This record gives sequence, structure tokens and C-alpha cells, in this order.
Amino acid sequence: MFQRMQSIVLAIVVFLMGYFLVVPMWTIYSLDNNVHFVVNSYALIATTGLKIFFPYILAAILACFILLFTIYVMMQHHNLRFQKKLALFIVPLSTALQLSTFIIFTKSKDGLHSILIHPPVTQSGALVPLLAIIAACIAVFFIHKDLELIYDDSLR
Repeated sequence: MFQRMQSIVLAIVVFLMGYFLVVPMWTIYSLDNNVHFVVNSYALIATTGLKIFFPYILAAILACFILLFTIYVMMQHHNLRFQKKLALFIVPLSTALQLSTFIIFTKSKDGLHSILIHPPVTQSGALVPLLAIIAACIAVFFIHKDLELIYDDSLR
């Protein structure tokens, strides 16, 4: 399965989606600096123990779908045309995930606006979907190059 470069790049997309599920996207500090909120892919978590799951869980569900879908795309290495069509679908899914994270963040920031003292701190989880988009585009490039090699080879 890992004999081609696109499989390695798609494995990076799988890793990034798993990473997105566990790392925080933003940290929001309150006026008194005693309570701060961490926005994860699955919940808004306050230091007081409060957890709000909706709508944050929707981003986690989309990330899980992208993760499983990418594993399925990796398994299609025997049919490169089909793999390329499927890999092209990862890009809009990751773009939707990136947009949903910023929409969720904007709603969280607006809802907590009355208690904010500092601007929210962006964590590494906020940029993971962007890296997944780039990795998916690279995978499509390598699939295309592999298809060219197969069809241009006169010995086959």
C-alpha cells in the first residue's frame, strides 16, 4: 500500500485529521484571567468544568469522516483513476472543515465577547485543515504523475 508517494501523502492527511481531533484550536481568556476557554474540535471547554459540545462536535464528525474517507482512498491504490477522483474530493471536504472551524470560532468569540480581555490565542489545531488541503493537493499531483507513468510506458 505504501509503495507509492501518494499513499504516504494521504497517510499524512490521516495523521493531520487525527491530530485535529485532539489538539485545541483556540484559547480564549476572560476578564479576570482566572477562567479561560479552550475551543477543541469537539467542544468548548472552560476551566470551571463547563463543556459545550454543540456545534463544535460537527467539526469533529467532519474530521472523522475525512479521516475514514482518506483511509478508503489509500486502499484504492490498485485503481489510480478512481483514487484520483476520490482524492480530489478530499480537498473540498478539508476546505469545508477549515471554514467550519472559523465560523465556529467567530460564533464562540461573539458569544464570549462580554468577558474577553485578550484577543483569542490561535493554537496549532486551527491550521491543521489548511495543511490537509495542501497535502491532498500534493497527493492528487502524485496520483496524476503515476497515471502518466503507467500510460506512457510502452512496455506495458
